[in-house]
Amino acid sequence: MPELPEVETVRSELEDLLADQKVIDIKNPSKFTLRKPVDWPKKKIDVSGVSRWGKRIFINLEDENHFDISLGMTGAFRLDNSYKSKLHDHVVLCLEDQKTKNKSVDRITYLVYNDPRRFGWIQYKNEAPVLKGWDPILSSSKEKEGLIQKMRASKKDLYSFLMDQTHIVGLGNIYVQEALFRAGAYPFKRANKTSYKKLSLVIDKAQEVLREALRYKGTTIINYRSATGQEGGFQDKLKVYGKTKLDKCSVCSGPFKKIQKARSVTFCRSCQK
Repeated sequence: MPELPEVETVRSELEDLLADQKVIDIKNPSKFTLRKPVDWPKKKIDVSGVSRWGKRIFINLEDENHFDISLGMTGAFRLDNSYKSKLHDHVVLCLEDQKTKNKSVDRITYLVYNDPRRFGWIQYKNEAPVLKGWDPILSSSKEKEGLIQKMRASKKDLYSFLMDQTHIVGLGNIYVQEALFRAGAYPFKRANKTSYKKLSLVIDKAQEVLREALRYKGTTIINYRSATGQEGGFQDKLKVYGKTKLDKCSVCSGPFKKIQKARSVTFCRSCQK
């Protein structure tokens, strides 16, 4: 599932692609519906920008309306100059290029949302985006302190707390495991039994690994591609996620341990206390 670095990479590309654009039509080529079907507006709409909060992308429109987008597990965008239907295409935004010099002929381009597993969505909403939770890149240092206090009061283990999108938005299985490894924190230690210093370090390392992954345009494990079709590069920098018992810890050269919860969690028992 795309996490914050992958979603931010897509957002940045969409912002470039949608600059000075107008949505003039919306098509649904698939006979299947996405996770959250919705009625589309029946008029041309100006795009004012593209923003992000956690794993959500917002295509901001006129009058504070917006498209609320989740890539789910397998959602991806592509830009076509002439639309050719592909399997699992669910939404096609038909765009009018405002920079076209020949005003007698509108050049139409197509922003296509493709999602094989259909866990994602694109919803049109008549309001400004609602931002919930703490975003490791966009939230303030003051909000960070409030998050640590919530951790100190939580009976959840560190892994479960970091995965809970009601508290932290944007983190997922890849970057939670990487952050805990960098912080030397045992994933299954209860948050309220962990020192303030260690909790603060865990959050710092979460921010660190996300920023680093952003520089590499995210992580491609199976099928993630950016809106321009590029793979991420951070998969080559992973220290713990996806490792097996045959791999060796890069810090102590010891074996990794894997525990299956809702997802498999890999860690180094020697380094993570």
